[in-house]
Amino acid sequence: MKLTLATLLSAAFFLLLPFLCAAQQSTDSTTSNQVYSYVEEMPQYEGGFETMIEHVTSNIAYAGLQKKGKVVISFVVDPNGAVEDVQVIKSLEPALDEACVKAVYATDGNWTAGRQNGKDVAVRFVLPINFSKAKKR
Repeated sequence: MKLTLATLLSAAFFLLLPFLCAAQQSTDSTTSNQVYSYVEEMPQYEGGFETMIEHVTSNIAYAGLQKKGKVVISFVVDPNGAVEDVQVIKSLEPALDEACVKAVYATDGNWTAGRQNGKDVAVRFVLPINFSKAKKR
């Protein structure tokens, strides 16, 4: 199975997704803190978007799995810049789902928090991860 940056996800989709969300904010069911889908200053990954994609893809262990398709992950960057509440929105296969969740958690510690009205806030992201079958050599 081969992951490429082009098939991994569309940067435009990821960056424009918050604009497409109907609701600007939601309440996290486990806490009373607001979780935003879009804020004035979105959370930033250390090194930028492409570095985050490289980090996620390099941390997905999927050897021996021959599925083709997409796993969609939702996660929150909290007011401290920590990754939390990682969930599979669209499943492909349990082993791939778990690998994607672990890869997203592995980005923890590399985020700066999003800001709204001058305050650090929690922001939810949606990350599609595409898989294609490996080419036989």
